[in-house]
Amino acid sequence: MKIVYFGFNNLSSCLNLLLQQEHEVVAIYTGENDSHCDQIYHLAEQYNVPVYESKPYKIQLDQLIDDGVECFISAEYAFKIELPENLKFSINIHPTMLPEGRGQTPIPLLILSHPEFAGVTLHQITNKLDQGDILIQQKIELDEQETFDTLAAKVFLLSPQLLLTVLDDIEHFFERATPQGTGSVWPTVTTEQQTINWQSDIKAIEKQFKAFGTLGVKLIVDDVGYYTTSANCMAFEHYYEAGDVISIDDYKVVLAAKGGFITIPKACLIVFDEI
Repeated sequence: MKIVYFGFNNLSSCLNLLLQQEHEVVAIYTGENDSHCDQIYHLAEQYNVPVYESKPYKIQLDQLIDDGVECFISAEYAFKIELPENLKFSINIHPTMLPEGRGQTPIPLLILSHPEFAGVTLHQITNKLDQGDILIQQKIELDEQETFDTLAAKVFLLSPQLLLTVLDDIEHFFERATPQGTGSVWPTVTTEQQTINWQSDIKAIEKQFKAFGTLGVKLIVDDVGYYTTSANCMAFEHYYEAGDVISIDDYKVVLAAKGGFITIPKACLIVFDEI
């Protein structure tokens, strides 16, 4: 079966599986060749598959169908795909238990407030975002120490397994696809959610760092804005005001928070704004 793949590094495991299993991937659509897509370009080069960084035009997709393509697979692709009318199969991979958690940035929100909806869903692509009939899904249990990066890794590992299951009997899964219920659409994560509020206690701040991981968290210290992807939070009573610098040296910064403190490697603090 000829397949067109749409995706970025986040779920490059799915493209890797397709190529290793010798499925006929005839084209790959992704973004520019940067840190978000370099693994896709590497696989495309390794297996000699044409790769396109621009959003596909409908005329291009129609031509692919005329050339015998039967299936589109989308895995964390950033753009809407205009489906040709005569496309036989289409699959999108989404990191929640749909119909709950539709939207573009669900993983931080799963950790912040909706752990019960963590999982992977494969569903048909439609003109409505994340609302196609469900082909297969599997729940992911969140660990007490779960972070954005550990949950993303679980999704990275589970997604190709579910994709292989569907592709091995694709007619069966499409015949038995289940319509979604009402569900929920989650808003895109805001800058406010990604910025430390010094009125929050140390447990809430620790959860914030876990929820964003290598996406990064912003914080304001002495009227300077910083961005960091690495921090350790510890509950401990002290006499400093939240947001104060407790200590600083060549290696780390220690910041006061309500009911505890935060240690951040100095190399991981990037100035992004002066207030």
